[in-house]
Amino acid sequence: MRPRFEGDRLALWKGQSLESIRRRKEDPQTVASIAFTQLLYGDSPYGRVTVERDVSAISRDLLLSLHSNFVKPDGGLLVITGRIDRASAEKLVQQYFGDWKPRGELLPPAPAVTHVPKPGIYFIELPFSQASVQLGQLGVPRLTPDYPAIDLFNEVFGTSGFGSRLMQRIRTDLGLTYGVYGGISPAVVKGVNYVFLQTKAQSVAPAIEESIGVLTKLQSAPPTEEEMAEKKTAIQNSFVLNFDSIDEIAVRNARLKLLGYPLDYDQTYLAKVNGVTPAEVMEVAQKRWDSKNLVIVIVGNHSAYETLERTLKADGSPLTAFELHKLRFESSIVMQ
Repeated sequence: MRPRFEGDRLALWKGQSLESIRRRKEDPQTVASIAFTQLLYGDSPYGRVTVERDVSAISRDLLLSLHSNFVKPDGGLLVITGRIDRASAEKLVQQYFGDWKPRGELLPPAPAVTHVPKPGIYFIELPFSQASVQLGQLGVPRLTPDYPAIDLFNEVFGTSGFGSRLMQRIRTDLGLTYGVYGGISPAVVKGVNYVFLQTKAQSVAPAIEESIGVLTKLQSAPPTEEEMAEKKTAIQNSFVLNFDSIDEIAVRNARLKLLGYPLDYDQTYLAKVNGVTPAEVMEVAQKRWDSKNLVIVIVGNHSAYETLERTLKADGSPLTAFELHKLRFESSIVMQ
């Protein structure tokens, strides 16, 4: 309620942040993730990346102004758990928050996503022996009617580790990567459909082709009943971990309310998941993905770029439909 934003602590944070920005290029996964986000969301609150000049411009006065605008009790929830009765809790709330007055205004809604990403292959050349790949497209908001089927699609497609089709095909069958994962990640306005993998420079093209192939196979044929049963059991086993303690239950209930989830979301979730059919999972793959409209980001060395160029000149590769662009990466992407 009364932050100090002390100068020495602000200076320490700014120094740490600037060092973190300077070191971004040392981690190819970070580079790929930042570039992917920028290309999908453009110059919007969802796509902007903090760079050195942003950190340098932050002052104590700016922080105080932001705090005054955004930190307020309107629309907030206070969660209390523990061995305390209501009267004692109300006394403490009055003692510490009694003079924190509402202003009669809520925070504004999240801004719309208006940027239209340009499909293509975007290559960032950096001296890494392994190529890092992130591909996908803009996705869906939270709580679309097919959200239980989306969760099952994710398990089948790429979020269940060694049990996913991506891992089975790209690593186990073909040995093109040590790890690959992907799925549909809803968000408040528009989420992201994604696949991430790392592979050798000479195998970057087949790894991408096979990843797209896993998706298109799910678009043309539903998962088996055995897959469905296995993934439903996995979801059920992980879902109960959301309720390990009273604290977790209370915080979860508050979060669901703040995000606008139905009051019976937790009570009905497993029944809805168990009711999903293989055909509905295939429908998610068909309806929520467009394999011809992908943004494909690759961070790798010159050998990976040459391999990719050769593939794009060959017949029969699904990658020939995509235009190849080269990007430069400083603290964020720069088009070349």
